[in-house]
Amino acid sequence: MKKVINTAAYLASLPEDQRAVLEKVREQIMAVVPQAEEHFGYGLPGLKLLEHPFIYFGAAKEHCALYGALNDGTFDERLKDFKTSKGTIQFTPEKPIPAAVVKAIVKAKLAAHTAKWGKRTPSKKAARATPQKVASKAKNTLDGTAEVDAYMKALKHPQKDVIQAVREVMMKADKRMRERVKWNAPSFYHVTGKGTSMDFAAFNPRAKGFVQLILLFPMGVVEDPAQLMQGDWKDRREARFVDLSDVTKRKNALTRLVKVWIERIEK
Repeated sequence: MKKVINTAAYLASLPEDQRAVLEKVREQIMAVVPQAEEHFGYGLPGLKLLEHPFIYFGAAKEHCALYGALNDGTFDERLKDFKTSKGTIQFTPEKPIPAAVVKAIVKAKLAAHTAKWGKRTPSKKAARATPQKVASKAKNTLDGTAEVDAYMKALKHPQKDVIQAVREVMMKADKRMRERVKWNAPSFYHVTGKGTSMDFAAFNPRAKGFVQLILLFPMGVVEDPAQLMQGDWKDRREARFVDLSDVTKRKNALTRLVKVWIERIEK
């Protein structure tokens, strides 16, 4: 069996029900610590914060689990219906940990983690790191473009050529844009001058009849004079591309959107 070395590959290897519940758990964690970075260790997907592992999640044959939760008795009553051990909470797709409980656990973990690591003097290596070096390391630790290339090569989709065309526009729009496989699809992100990874967009390969690109706006939705985007969500929009001519027609609008988004994130 091929060794799994990253979160996307790990999740892709799971049954659909386990994959879905772990993706939800990850989203719930990220809602509390959006500044955390993707991390893969001990054969499990997780997140790193303040240069140290923060929390992990994974699946076994008959259950899923959250690893690294506090074990101080604070959540005993709220977790009485789940099997727990030191730092571990087991659950199933049919009976997941309630979202409110996950977020409360993560908030408590964040406080303890920050108290332990937040005030420590950075290592000499970290102190010497410039924003450019941080961005370079983020890119080279896992070659996101190679990962997306492999994903696209294996992808069977009736509008694969449209996805590839949109991908090329995104990557050519601004040299600061990066790509990787996240949420089980090609996605795009930017590493800020402070070294923080910010997600911008991801494809939804399950959309029917068009290619759907989900766009994220944590700093507020940007102006869209070309009316490229659809939806009225608070912090996200979608863009739809029917065919290659549609991509060509909307290329300039998408390019502008990428540049404006990055400039806003960098402010």
